[in-house]
Amino acid sequence: MQIHTFYDAYLGTFYERRPELRDAPFASQIGALLEDGFSGSHLVAPHMGQLGHQTQLVIANCVPAQFRWAQENGVPVPRTGDDLYRLVARQVEAFRPEILYVTDPILFDSRFLRGLSWKPRFVAGWRAASIPQGTDWSAFDLMLSSDEGCRRRALELGARAVEPFRAGFPAFLADAVADQPKQWDVVFSGQGSAEHLERLRGLVAVARASDRGRNFSFGCFLANADPALLPEELRFHLQPAVWAKDMLRTLRSGRIVLNSHIDLVAHRAQNMRLFEATGVGSFLLTEESDALADLFEPGVEVGTYRDHEDMLRAIRHHLDNPEEREAIARRGQERCLRDYGMVVYARNFDRLVRDGLMRRDAATAATPSPVPNLSVAIVNSFENFGGAAQAANRLHRALRADGVDSRMLVRERATDDPTVIQAAPTDPAARQAFATRFRDRLGPSAALHMRPERGYFSLDIAERGASLLAGLTDAARPPIDLVNLHWVADFLDWELFFQPGNAARPVVWTLHDMRPFTGGCHYAFDCNGFTAGCGRCPNIDPKDGSPKNGSGDPNDATHRMLERQCALLAGWGGHLHLVAPSRWLAGEAARSTLFAGRPVSVIPNSVDIQAFRPIAKAEARARLGLPADGRLLLFVGHDVLEPRKGYGHLRQALPALSGGPVTRLLTVGKGRPPADSPIPHMHLNGTDSSETLNLAYAAADLLVLPTLQDNLPNTVLEAFASGTPVAGFAVGGVPEHVLPDRTGALVPTGDGAALGALLRRLVEAPDHLAELGREARNHAEREFAPAVQARRYRDLFAGILAMQGKGRDASRPLPIPHDCRP
Repeated sequence: MQIHTFYDAYLGTFYERRPELRDAPFASQIGALLEDGFSGSHLVAPHMGQLGHQTQLVIANCVPAQFRWAQENGVPVPRTGDDLYRLVARQVEAFRPEILYVTDPILFDSRFLRGLSWKPRFVAGWRAASIPQGTDWSAFDLMLSSDEGCRRRALELGARAVEPFRAGFPAFLADAVADQPKQWDVVFSGQGSAEHLERLRGLVAVARASDRGRNFSFGCFLANADPALLPEELRFHLQPAVWAKDMLRTLRSGRIVLNSHIDLVAHRAQNMRLFEATGVGSFLLTEESDALADLFEPGVEVGTYRDHEDMLRAIRHHLDNPEEREAIARRGQERCLRDYGMVVYARNFDRLVRDGLMRRDAATAATPSPVPNLSVAIVNSFENFGGAAQAANRLHRALRADGVDSRMLVRERATDDPTVIQAAPTDPAARQAFATRFRDRLGPSAALHMRPERGYFSLDIAERGASLLAGLTDAARPPIDLVNLHWVADFLDWELFFQPGNAARPVVWTLHDMRPFTGGCHYAFDCNGFTAGCGRCPNIDPKDGSPKNGSGDPNDATHRMLERQCALLAGWGGHLHLVAPSRWLAGEAARSTLFAGRPVSVIPNSVDIQAFRPIAKAEARARLGLPADGRLLLFVGHDVLEPRKGYGHLRQALPALSGGPVTRLLTVGKGRPPADSPIPHMHLNGTDSSETLNLAYAAADLLVLPTLQDNLPNTVLEAFASGTPVAGFAVGGVPEHVLPDRTGALVPTGDGAALGALLRRLVEAPDHLAELGREARNHAEREFAPAVQARRYRDLFAGILAMQGKGRDASRPLPIPHDCRP
């Protein structure tokens, strides 16, 4: 069964021309729409019968047809948009398909699928356009798209698998318009919305070159464009929008059919016009791209252009050489009907679905069943601000894709994702109580004089601590089986959270730094106070000259804070299990006064290995506007000036590169390092765009990681997934994955001279760097893939709940994977 939607403008025009169809049976209306050919390249259901399938096509927003279906099946007729939406669910439940294909997965996303009483065996979708915020595809087994960017985004939105898939062309439509004579020298038919700005600029250039038809005739059949906003030169050539067979006749009427993609997928050779123009036998002139050669042979089956000037040159050339033009058009049509006809299209779809079913069934057979209806709350201060938030968000999406009911509770929300919940603001009374407790934490001086060079410091209380608890016990939402804490500074309030009345649900605390088991610091550096109760904290400048060695001091704010945390945890009575992304951090937690003796597992964070992927260096550098030659070193940080990230040590290492191969430095992140680099230095501000970050990693020969203390930074995962090795200091959890002469190389922490010598050796060995990059990508696929992380967490959660007597036989052993132990 296929669920599709048509443009409302087309449906209105169709029924105006054929009003008698409004009272025709449902099947007759669908048949007439198919015969008219609108969106025929996307409609696979009518062609699947040839392969032995029973099929049904629903045009969800076709009110007359849907009205008749309701009458014929004895259900209330639709009166509103919501009625139409519910009617589609009734149609699924009536047809009871094994395979459901949704070609409008924005309107009918996972929220629609989860509401169905009939659950199809396999759900596939298709999308190759913009994807609104808040879209949920976690219930889709397979998402198809001709656009690589959409496929990457589909995995981020929870689709279990993605595959490249292009549309076909129904051969009967070529026969239907074969008698159309040529009327225009150049013709364009398509959309002219705000998503097509480059297209509009090209059309204006053609209009000006036409000079009101004096040089050549130009028919511009533009839909969804406000003529008042267009230049007068283009308005002169505007024609009414055309649809279905009328649009195909328009394409057939042009000696040259001009094609320009939507801005989202510019120069990626994939829109429907490629097949429609060639399918009707017209000469197609489209943008030049590497991807085009996979579909048609440029210069032999289609014409191409690089830019507007080249486009105008090509138009003049092919108008002056009709025999060459018609020969290309003939070969293009032969290729289209042979390789992209609907029979081929249906067979490819059938193969993709069957392969998807086999993969899913094999994975299901090999994977232990999760706890039924497992519901987990992932708690983090931010939705996606900072490395810990990104890691928590990736886990949230990976779990949802794995079938776990995961919701994310945050202090600060950044998107409209319905699975991410923002804690309620604090009321005035609670804010006043927090202020009183805050002053008490600071002691008699009512101030802590922090030393910023030692990094972040946070207290054990939070203004929105009560809101966090309320979010976990919201009666309007399904109950939560397990709480997974992440980076919760200024969000989790120890005194409110660790109370005996809040001990029923087990808690898994994923550590992203050392703060959960210290007296306030996020990284202790050379201080071991967290192993002996804290005090005389080196993060705090006491202003009295007393030693700052971390030794216990009952009057020290950090000592009092850690003492309270120990007492609260001892009296809580609940189950707490720790997860560390690295063995180093797991070991530090095990040494701490607070968490000694607590169970701890090691599960690395994940990275989207589709969004972060190898890209040819020449392409990545060109897209970022970087020089194509020489070596490129990369330094990435949320805040590149944060002392802990070690840019100063990188700066000490750079002089060693003088006199060697041409080498440049690219820094990415908030803030800009001083302009005193001894090698050429470029900077990109911000790390919010995964696409830009992926390009930066792929453009680089080497990520330099001079961090002075760290767990396992996201930058390592992202670089590896992008096929880029890492060089830096052997600190924290970094040596567990940056393996000498396999995925990178390391030197002792803080040794700038040794780092410089290492960089010099590596930039002089480009083949070795490439080899390291290939192995880094392999390592990312094995260790950091979202599905791998989700399996490890799901099994951990299931084991903990089994011990608690929920969902599975409590007598079975705790199924913590062997690779998740510290």
